[in-house]
Amino acid sequence: MSAFYDNLAATALRLIKDKGRSLLLARLNKASPNAVTGAPGATTAVQGTIDCIVLPAGTGDTLKLDTRLTEALIRGDLRKLLIAAKSVPFQPQPVDVTEFEDSYWSFVSCSPLNPAGTPLVYTAIL
Repeated sequence: MSAFYDNLAATALRLIKDKGRSLLLARLNKASPNAVTGAPGATTAVQGTIDCIVLPAGTGDTLKLDTRLTEALIRGDLRKLLIAAKSVPFQPQPVDVTEFEDSYWSFVSCSPLNPAGTPLVYTAIL
């Protein structure tokens, strides 16, 4: 059964690459401060490229949001990404960032479509 889902993931990647765009995905990992000296921990960045389709976020895309996010959704300031899982170096999480439309966007949520343990696509709200 896994070969079947691997083929679906490859098909999703091919279709999304054909109709979508590539974006840079970045995650900042902040190390905790040194307990002995109190020196701040080093911050490292992990980056990779994702293939995705960018869509406007709709009101049915989110369940419970705080007031700021609800207002951003109403204004149309949120975006939805359909990301090919085969092109993702790591699963996006809240506070990961990407850049498009000449600005940086932070991930609010990311949900995988993951039948039988094989991720096909991720749906993310920015």
